[in-house]
Amino acid sequence: MTNSSLVRKTLRMAGAGSALLATTLLIPQGAFAQACIGNPAMTGQFALGGMLLTADGMTGYGVEARTNPGGPLALGASIATLDIDGADDNVFQASASGAWDLGSASFSACPAIGVEYTQFPSDMLGFDASMIGVPLGFAAGIQAGSGNIQFLPSAEAGLLWQRMSFSGSAGGVTISETETDTDFYFRGGATAVTGRFYGRAQLERIFEDNAENLFRFSVGVLF
Repeated sequence: MTNSSLVRKTLRMAGAGSALLATTLLIPQGAFAQACIGNPAMTGQFALGGMLLTADGMTGYGVEARTNPGGPLALGASIATLDIDGADDNVFQASASGAWDLGSASFSACPAIGVEYTQFPSDMLGFDASMIGVPLGFAAGIQAGSGNIQFLPSAEAGLLWQRMSFSGSAGGVTISETETDTDFYFRGGATAVTGRFYGRAQLERIFEDNAENLFRFSVGVLF
């Protein structure tokens, strides 16, 4: 059976693609409610978009949804399928997240928390493997531009707790292991908004051994 260090690297490479896709900040009407992470939705709007995720040895596709119903709380969710080089089957990933308004109009800032789940097909690694992650961080951003195009640069940093589980059989012996880790993470990028359309480019990094940079690109529509 593959040793645990290889499992950890594979799990983390796939898991780097999720967490805090829809953390938000509510600020006054007419300003972008989610500038802290570059979310284009304003108060009362709903955003729906597609995602492209890319890292060394991995390409993923998915959809994201974000809502800002008003009040201090905002929520979001996403699902994605990840294609790992050399693997026949794809990895499934789902995440949900939220944030709480700190109430600043000139400088958007928000504490954020999320939960993410990654499931690997059993024939990919030769055994069952999954991962649960809980990111807890703080994000900040601003609104720039004028006229029909607005830009929302933002950055986020915090701690990511991960629990990795894998089990299987070798030589008639069943093996089951669980590992947990906490690492520092960072992500930063910029969103462009014009009318009811938006696009975002973002870099994400987990600071650990053998970590991969993840690039996330998304485009969507505001309702």
